[in-house]
Amino acid sequence: MTTTPWRIAPALLALLATKALAEPTQADLVDRVGAYEALMLDGQVAASLDYMPPSLLATVAEQAGTDPEGMRKMMREQVQASIDGKPLWGAKFEVPLDDLTIGETDSGRAYAVLASYSAFPSLGIPEVSAPLVALVEDEAWYLVRVESPMHLQVLAQVYPDLGKVLTGMETPQ
Repeated sequence: MTTTPWRIAPALLALLATKALAEPTQADLVDRVGAYEALMLDGQVAASLDYMPPSLLATVAEQAGTDPEGMRKMMREQVQASIDGKPLWGAKFEVPLDDLTIGETDSGRAYAVLASYSAFPSLGIPEVSAPLVALVEDEAWYLVRVESPMHLQVLAQVYPDLGKVLTGMETPQ
């Protein structure tokens, strides 16, 4: 399902009401989430890796013994290999914007927590609900779908200022 204007309107009102985000950033968040959702629905799952925060990518790459670009290439290849030539019938990827939590960490980092829902039945992936953490790094919004406790641990390691936000967050696994 793609983002429709009636779903965006409540989110924009909520974003405009917060003091944590600068006005241009509010529209950027809505645009980034909509573009991410569209990529996933279009089967461009590997392209969604461009939404991974640079510091998170660098940490994961270091742990894997490579550089960030090598890690991104390896992840793209793995994701692409898992979907190449397979139909995406029944695919669902939705990030409702009307139920989000937005704020600012003690260090001043803007963030948002949204729900995300996905299913890729033709790939054997059942419907899953997982939190989506949006954070600002280098003056841009990045998105991280939190699908496991390990994701929470790595996020907290890379972004200690998000610790309070991540505490108690439920993951699907």
